[in-house]
Amino acid sequence: MKNYYKPIVFVIILFFILLGISHFFVPKSNAKGNGIHEARANGVFGEAKDTIDVLVIGDSESFTSISPLPIWNEYGFTMYNGGVSRQYLVDTYDYLNKVLKNQSPKVVLLEANAIYRKMNVNNVLSTKSQSILPIFQYHDRWKNMTSNDFTKKIKYTWTDELKGFYYNTSVVPPKSVDNYMKNNKKRTGISSINKYYLDKIIDKCHQNDIKIILYTVPSTLNWNEKRDEEVTKYAKSKNIEYLDLNLIVDELGIDWTQDSRDGGDHLNYYGAVKVTDYMGKYLYDLNILPNHKGDAKYDGWNKAYEKYEKKILNKNISNTNIY
Repeated sequence: MKNYYKPIVFVIILFFILLGISHFFVPKSNAKGNGIHEARANGVFGEAKDTIDVLVIGDSESFTSISPLPIWNEYGFTMYNGGVSRQYLVDTYDYLNKVLKNQSPKVVLLEANAIYRKMNVNNVLSTKSQSILPIFQYHDRWKNMTSNDFTKKIKYTWTDELKGFYYNTSVVPPKSVDNYMKNNKKRTGISSINKYYLDKIIDKCHQNDIKIILYTVPSTLNWNEKRDEEVTKYAKSKNIEYLDLNLIVDELGIDWTQDSRDGGDHLNYYGAVKVTDYMGKYLYDLNILPNHKGDAKYDGWNKAYEKYEKKILNKNISNTNIY
């Protein structure tokens, strides 16, 4: 009997040791260069409490398609783009939970491409273990740790100057765009594990009185009619809105010879301007978002937009990207 308990006791002791030392491995600042993973998305944790009106979540299709600062300049409501490359829905759900500890957005936009990213139990276990024991995520920081990691408290005050948007002016047109929505060779069918976390994301939003909207960015490589039909059906079953921008590329003015940076997978800056214009107007027309213009609490947003405009107009950044 004693031998039976030894492994259990060992695991418990090991857990608490890892839990105790995890604090030292977590970056004490969320600024780039301090070891934080996905600094652009995690810049939201440096925003003042309850100042984000719209949160964008999803994979790289999201952070390359919607730019928050022009929307602020036009309509006066705030937005942060928290998209992360190749993100699984379990990670999206985990990120949403963390953001909601400090923010109370009125709208969440979820880019739907991640719905079809293959995910398995190992991905879930990895995310959950890293959330509970951050040392699993930040163990590789040991070479760069300083005395601050042992003496300072975690304090996230840095925020991304573009509010999570990825600026890129590269132009690589798709090889073919003719009837790309008719190409139904892409995997369809929302897996049970993806649907489980998609349901949890939607439920979390409803529990916090957040309007959640699914949307899909124009992409010749990622989207087709079958996927549109499936997500439309799912959205109707959950009584939520779904916008497939692939169905209105002409209305948006998408020019596939100029508006993609990688052969139709992602939009570049020029394509993002068009999606941003459309989504800004769409969100404004919901009549549920405040206009903070003139509120001293949001002066930083005016300064951020001025800097954003200056960088782009004066081309003080690389003609490829700024990250």
